[in-house]
Amino acid sequence: EPNNSMLQANSISTNGTVYGNISVDGDEDYYKVTLPSSGRLSVKFNSFMQYYCAVIYDSDGKELWYTDYNDWVSTTQKRSDTYTIDLEEGTYYLKVNGYRYRESYPSTGNYNFTLSFKASGANIAEPNNSIAEAKKIKFGSTVKGQIAVNDRDDYYYFTLSSSGTVIIKFNSYMQYYCAVIYDADGKQLWYSDYNEWISSNKSRSDKHSVSLSAGTYYLK
Repeated sequence: EPNNSMLQANSISTNGTVYGNISVDGDEDYYKVTLPSSGRLSVKFNSFMQYYCAVIYDSDGKELWYTDYNDWVSTTQKRSDTYTIDLEEGTYYLKVNGYRYRESYPSTGNYNFTLSFKASGANIAEPNNSIAEAKKIKFGSTVKGQIAVNDRDDYYYFTLSSSGTVIIKFNSYMQYYCAVIYDADGKQLWYSDYNEWISSNKSRSDKHSVSLSAGTYYLK
C-alpha cells in the first residue's frame, strides 16, 4: 500500500503468488501486468472475504472483464476460483475489492492470487480489426489467430486470379465462431455461424467450400 488507483498500481509478473488485504473505508488494490504477446491469462484466486470483486482494465482505463457476486463458503469462510481471459499484447490493470456487486455490500479480509500466461501463437500481426487493416494471406498457408476480449474481429484478404472454389479448413478452440467473406466493396457474400465447439474436447473442425469469381476478398 498505497495501491488504491491505477497510478499507484503495483507491478506484478505472470508467475508467483500475490498476497493482499482489503481493509475498511472502501479499500481497493490495483496491480499492473504486461503481456509480451497475445495469449491467455489465467488467474487462480483465493478469497477469505465474505465477498470479492475483480476487474481487468486496459492501459486506457477501459473495463474489459470482471467477476462479482463471489460469496464465500460460509462453513470454511473461503472461496477459490480460476479464471481465463484472452487478451492482446499490452499492459493491463487488475483491481480487487471486497464488494459483492461492484460497490455494494462491502466486506474485508485477506486474499491471494496466482497469474499464469500462455501465448496464443498467432502468426499474423495485429492490428487487423477492420477491412482497412486486413492482412494478406496466401493459399496453402496456415493462419493462427486469437479472438480476445479486447479484439473481437480479425480481418484477412486474399486475391483470386480466376473463378474457382475456395476451401477453408477451420479449427476453432472457442465456444463459438463465425466466419464471413466480403467482396472488395465490403458486401457480404458468405458466412458461417452457429458453430459451437464439442464440449468434451473444447474444439471444432470444419471444411467450408465457397465459389467465387476472380477478385479480392476479405475474410472476417
